[in-house]
Amino acid sequence: MEFKPMKRRPEREISKDEAISLLKQAEYGVLSLASTENGYPYGVPINYMYDDNNLYFHCGTNGQKLDIIKHNDKACFTVVLDAKVLRQQHSTAYKSVIAFGRCKPIFGNLKDAMLLKFGLHFAADFPEEIKKNIEKKGAVTAIIKFEIDFVTGKQRKDI
Repeated sequence: MEFKPMKRRPEREISKDEAISLLKQAEYGVLSLASTENGYPYGVPINYMYDDNNLYFHCGTNGQKLDIIKHNDKACFTVVLDAKVLRQQHSTAYKSVIAFGRCKPIFGNLKDAMLLKFGLHFAADFPEEIKKNIEKKGAVTAIIKFEIDFVTGKQRKDI
């Protein structure tokens, strides 16, 4: 798929480096996957971690996300930061990023290492508790790696 530059409101487009910086800052986003068994697309708000041009998510070892990814690994992920309604201007101030890529579960030692890194990303002050939690729940926890193919972002800069 060829990704096209922003046609509408190109003055709001931000650089790839700025978009990556926003992905590093945000804590939550929406993972959007292909259709479920009933034909509906599946979008789910989740927390995540950015690491070396990849996003990482955790989930159970069974469930809708993994079922969909088995059939179609293509996905997009969206974050919105600093959103504020500007009532008098009938508009919104915001920063947003959308990343397109492919998802795949990771296993073994890499999974364990990413579980630890993921836990420390959100709770760096509690390394021992994170390790205990991984020992307790690691076997029923999956890590999904989202390999970014393309990322774009925009923000309202004229406020």
